[in-house]
Amino acid sequence: MLLGKNLQITGVVDWEFTYAAPVEFSYAPPWWLLIEKPECWPNSIEDWEGLFELCLKTFIRAMKSLENAEIQQERLKEGQRLSGPMQAS
Repeated sequence: MLLGKNLQITGVVDWEFTYAAPVEFSYAPPWWLLIEKPECWPNSIEDWEGLFELCLKTFIRAMKSLENAEIQQERLKEGQRLSGPMQAS
């Protein structure tokens, strides 16, 4: 809780979903694209990987589209894209 001069609550900070990690971690593609983790996949890991690759291509394409829109609105710079490093990862 944040308190003001009169010790009255002026704000609340919810730390439940906070996370700190090296910036390079944001380059990793999200495993949740298939909902199931590879170790929980009922078929082979190769089956999981093949389907994940298809979902990842769709995810990257959508990310690039949103990045393009943000760049056009000048809310994002070309060097701030995550889609390229994520695809290479």
